[in-house]
Amino acid sequence: ERPDGSAVSQLGEAGHRWITAFGPFSGSRAELDIEVSEGGRFDSSTATPASRADGSIVLEFEDCETGTVSYDIPSIGLRGEVPIQRITLDMVPICEELTSAAQ
Repeated sequence: ERPDGSAVSQLGEAGHRWITAFGPFSGSRAELDIEVSEGGRFDSSTATPASRADGSIVLEFEDCETGTVSYDIPSIGLRGEVPIQRITLDMVPICEELTSAAQ
């Protein structure tokens, strides 16, 4: 349910917004550009009407189990870091193989 017209958000339109990040991945690090999209509709063939660049994300893995997401969203003055941790055991052998091959 969409909020009424009085709803306020710091980033994007309060009722519908997506923050996506895309960019190259090299080794254990990805530097991604943030795009904010507004006004789209789920399962609709109509194109999302508005999208704009708004910052960056760096995704960095320390090992096969842990990593860090650093973000910078200048339009709202938001910058920080979030630790991440593996929650499934999928692909562990491949990760360990790639790690040992890189050393």
